[in-house]
Amino acid sequence: MNWNKKQEAYLLNNYSKLTARQIGQFLGKSLESVRAKAFRLGIKSNYFDRITYKVNLGSFSVPNLINSYWAGFLAADAHINHTFIRLELSSKDEQHLLKFKNFVQFQGPVYRYKNKKRDSQSIRISSCQKIIKELNTNFDISFNKSQDLKFPSNLDTTLVKAFLVGFIDGDGCIQIAGKNNGYPYLTLCLLGTKNFLEQFKKFCKKEYDIDMFNRKIVKKGKIHSLHIGGKMQKLYLQIYIISQFQN
Repeated sequence: MNWNKKQEAYLLNNYSKLTARQIGQFLGKSLESVRAKAFRLGIKSNYFDRITYKVNLGSFSVPNLINSYWAGFLAADAHINHTFIRLELSSKDEQHLLKFKNFVQFQGPVYRYKNKKRDSQSIRISSCQKIIKELNTNFDISFNKSQDLKFPSNLDTTLVKAFLVGFIDGDGCIQIAGKNNGYPYLTLCLLGTKNFLEQFKKFCKKEYDIDMFNRKIVKKGKIHSLHIGGKMQKLYLQIYIISQFQN
C-alpha cells in the first residue's frame, strides 16, 4: 500500500516519540511497512533510548543461585546490546517472562506481538549498563554472545550448575525418546558455541561422571549443537532441584 504525503509527515513527526507499532496502528499500516518506510526516509527512532523504567541495577552484582540461573537464561535467550537488554519469549512462556521481570524489579511494560509468523511477548530494559557490565564480569556474557559465548569461569560449582539450568531452559531441550528397561529414556539437545559446549562436556564428566567423549558437536550454519542421551540421571536430578528452587 502506497504512502501519501500526510502519512509520511505523521511518520516524520512521530517516529522519535512513538513506537513503530503505535504509528502503524494509527495509520493503518503494518509494523514492517512503517519500519521499511522509515528506513527509506532515513529516519531513526530513539523512543526506547529516551524512555527508561526503574529496574534493580544490582540484580547481578553478587552471584547467587537465583541470579546465576537467570544469567544462564539470558545467555541463551536475550539480546544484549551496549545499553539495553531485550528478552522475547513465546506467549506460552508468559509466566516465565514475568518471573524474570519481577526478579529484576523492572517496572516497564510487556510488549506483545501477534501475527502469522509469531506470537510472543518481550521486555526491553534500557540504560542498564551496570547490569550488562556485571553479566560480563561475573558470568562471562558478552554483547556478541552468539559468536563468542564462554563457559562461566568465575563461579563456584554450585552456581555453574544453576547457570546451566537457566541455559538449558533457554537453549536446550529435554525429551523422552522412548523407554529403556521400562524406564523413560531421556535425551538432551543443547545449542551454543563450540567452546561453550566443549566446556559443558568436560564439566559433566567432572561433576556427574558422564562421559561424552564420543558425543560430537555438530555445526549447522552458525549454530553448534550437542545431543546427549544415556546415563544422565544425576544431571537431570540437579536440573529438577535447582528449577524447583528457582520457582
